[in-house]
Amino acid sequence: MRQSSSISTNTRVAALCGLLFITAGSLSAQNQGVGWWRFDETAGQAIADSSGAGNNGFLGSTTAADPADPAWLLPGRLGPSALGFFQQTLTQVPLGNTLQPAAVSVQAWVQAPDSPGTFRYIVGKGASGCLAASYALYTGPDGGAAFYIFNGSNFVVSPLAPASSVWNGAWHHLMGTFDGSTVHFFLDGAEVGSGTSSAGTQIAYNLPTSNDLFIGNYAPAGCALPFTGNIDEVRIWNQALSPAVISTLATKSCNFVSVGVTPKTVAQGGFVTISGRVQNCLASSQAIVVEFDTMTPCTKSGKISIPLTLPANSSVGLSLPLFIPSRTCTGSYSVRATTSIGGFPVTMSSATLNVTP
Repeated sequence: MRQSSSISTNTRVAALCGLLFITAGSLSAQNQGVGWWRFDETAGQAIADSSGAGNNGFLGSTTAADPADPAWLLPGRLGPSALGFFQQTLTQVPLGNTLQPAAVSVQAWVQAPDSPGTFRYIVGKGASGCLAASYALYTGPDGGAAFYIFNGSNFVVSPLAPASSVWNGAWHHLMGTFDGSTVHFFLDGAEVGSGTSSAGTQIAYNLPTSNDLFIGNYAPAGCALPFTGNIDEVRIWNQALSPAVISTLATKSCNFVSVGVTPKTVAQGGFVTISGRVQNCLASSQAIVVEFDTMTPCTKSGKISIPLTLPANSSVGLSLPLFIPSRTCTGSYSVRATTSIGGFPVTMSSATLNVTP
C-alpha cells in the first residue's frame, strides 16, 4: 500500500524568501549535462534545453510549422508530454559546440510497438552524407538499439540490444557512453554486453553535411533513416556516466515531482504557498534531494535544497509558505522543483507565479 505524508517546512521560509526574492546570483546544478530536452512544452515549435547550456531547438525542418514536425504526445514518460515521430519528422538543435565533447553520454526514453526498422536514428549529432553521425543512438543493423561513435571514416559500435527487448510497446531507457576508450550501451539501466574498445578511435565533429543535433531522424532527410515511435527526456553529458548513475536514471526515474503555486498571482507584500509532491514507486527507500529554484524577471535567481529519505512505495508532500517582500520586482516568475539522486537530477516540474504592484 502506498504511504502518504506531508512535511511543512516553515523553518526554511526566511531562508527561502531571501534566496528566491532578494539574493542575486545565477543558478547552477551539478551534473545536468550539456543538453536536456524534456519535451514538456505540450505544444508549439520550440524545445527548451533544461541543462542550462542554452542548446534550445525546434520541431521540424524550420522554426515555423512544417510537414516535418513530430506530434505532441500527452502525457509523456516523465512529464506532461513527449514527441511522437513518424515518416520524415524530426527535431533539431542548431550547431551546439558544447554538444561536441571528447567523452559523452547520450540518453533517451523510447517507445514503439515493434521495431522501427534497421539503422533508424533516435539521436544523432551531425552527419557525413548518408554514412554516419559523430555519435548516435540508433536501431542498428538488426532493428534493435545500439550506440556508436564515428571518427570520420570508421565506426565503433556498442553491443546491440535485440529488438524484442526494446520495441514491445513499453517505455525503455537507452543510454550510450564513450569514455575515450570504450563504447558502452545500457538498456533500462543494465549494460548490454561489455562494451566495444575504440582501439584509439576518437569522435570526429564538424562533419561535412551537418553539425546540428537531430532527434527522431538522420540528416539529410533524403537518407531515409527516420525513427517511428515516441521519444522523451533526451539528455547529453560531457562525460561517461558510471553504471551506478545510469541505473539510477533508468530505474529510479519513477521519483516524480510536482510543484504548484497558490495563488498564481499575488501583489507585492502578499503571501503564497509553494507546494510540491514527491513520489517513490519503488519497493525500497531512497535518499533524494528536492531543489526548489526560481528565475525572476529582474534576472535574480536562487534555490533551496531539501534532503529527504522516501520510504518504499510512498508519496511525500511539501508545503512552503512564502512572503513576497514589497521590494520584489514585478512580473512572471518560473518556480521549478527538481529531484536529484546521487547529485544527478532525475525529474523536474515547474510552475508560474505572477507578482503585481
